[in-house]
Amino acid sequence: MRSIAFVLSIACLLFGLKASSEYDYYVFATEWAGTVCRNTACSETKGIDPNFFNIHGLWPSQHSSTYEPSNCHGPSFSDSYLTNSTMAKLKRYWSGLFNPANDFHTHEWTKHGTCWNDDLETKINVIEDFFQHVMNVAQDYNAHSILTQAGIVPGSVYPLQKIQTALAKAYGSMDAFVIHCQAGQLNELQVCLDKNYKPMSCPKTTKLALKLSGPPCGSMVGYPAIHPSLLV
Repeated sequence: MRSIAFVLSIACLLFGLKASSEYDYYVFATEWAGTVCRNTACSETKGIDPNFFNIHGLWPSQHSSTYEPSNCHGPSFSDSYLTNSTMAKLKRYWSGLFNPANDFHTHEWTKHGTCWNDDLETKINVIEDFFQHVMNVAQDYNAHSILTQAGIVPGSVYPLQKIQTALAKAYGSMDAFVIHCQAGQLNELQVCLDKNYKPMSCPKTTKLALKLSGPPCGSMVGYPAIHPSLLV
């Protein structure tokens, strides 16, 4: 009887872990180092791409809760899972900025990456696959390129409406993203993506949660250049 009960308890545990990893869409978040590092002492910026919004993360989300699932079942993070090529790309596109890289990537993998994809068990190296996949998504939706094409370049101040219009044109809808500012400067951009990684209108619960998760922007928004000293 004891062995049967043990097996049943394990089965229930595994079922719960699997259920907790179900999600409906993604929130893809990036941050502008020119603003972040003006307001926080950055120590992990050497080698970052100055023409790229640094990746914050890709977060599997549910319609009922923007912050779930989280901390799902999966292997513990170790950079030994990552190829040299991926490590180099992480330094360029997914820096911790003011956090040690290993700590930052451990957090993003543990909280969000473990919940990514329904067939984790079939992947040979899911950690490598996750980070590579997110960086590929980031190349498709780099806000720096989108804003530059609209004549919005770092080093000046712009109407919020102009920034929103440029992003809405690229993402297909004003409802597909939320931007946050810090001290009146463009800080973070969060975009809702469907499970095929295409922009979608954020669910109302998500839109509200994302708005509340960071400071709003005023009618005029600073877009500071990244100081050259941060890159060397």
